Amino acid sequence: SITVAVIDNGFSGMYAAMQPGGDLERQIKWQEGYRILAKNQGGLIPDTYINESWTLNRLELEDFQQFSPYGNTTIQAPESHGTKVAGTIAALTNNGKGIAGVAPQAKIVPIKVGNGRTSSWGEVNLALNRVYQNIHSGMPIDIVNMSLWNGDTAGNDYLLGWNTSLPSGNSVNPDASKWYSPMQQIVRFLTDEGVIIVACAGNGGWNIERNFPAGPSFPNIISVGAVEDT
Repeated sequence: SITVAVIDNGFSGMYAAMQPGGDLERQIKWQEGYRILAKNQGGLIPDTYINESWTLNRLELEDFQQFSPYGNTTIQAPESHGTKVAGTIAALTNNGKGIAGVAPQAKIVPIKVGNGRTSSWGEVNLALNRVYQNIHSGMPIDIVNMSLWNGDTAGNDYLLGWNTSLPSGNSVNPDASKWYSPMQQIVRFLTDEGVIIVACAGNGGWNIERNFPAGPSFPNIISVGAVEDT
């Protein structure tokens, strides 16, 4: 079967969906996933991370707010977006529950970045590196899904004038500038291994030329967008 790594901001509700009779029963390879969180959530460019494997207890706690032992920051705010993405991909069919996944034979590796409210590109870069490590540790991953974006709309981080290799101008988000080249490198490593990487272009209708990482500056990522409101 196909294995999809879902890199997302939260997996609230996944523990319940994995239980017997749930829409994601036997669909989640949680033992192969990770939770990645910058310890310094208040800093623009944090350099140290919580990088730990899932346990069933940690998955269950995704439904509750938690606080970091490294300061007055939220380590976890309930966020179900990753669970919704996992269900869209691999929810079971013909069970009278929920939705039918587009690939119900697929399996999901959940990789959480950030605290359910915010995430950094350093966390995403580390998540992609963990995917590479999984592959070279005998845990195949065929597809990486990143419903993450950095777009050109008011109230969100955006990039100014990327060229094909490095940021050619300043970025509103210094974290994106720092991790742009390392992310290009790990994306190239993964695609050279035959991994398909998909990233969303966001929901805001902005110019794809200024989007990251779903955009022309990452030609080996499949960018997914829409031509009308969804």
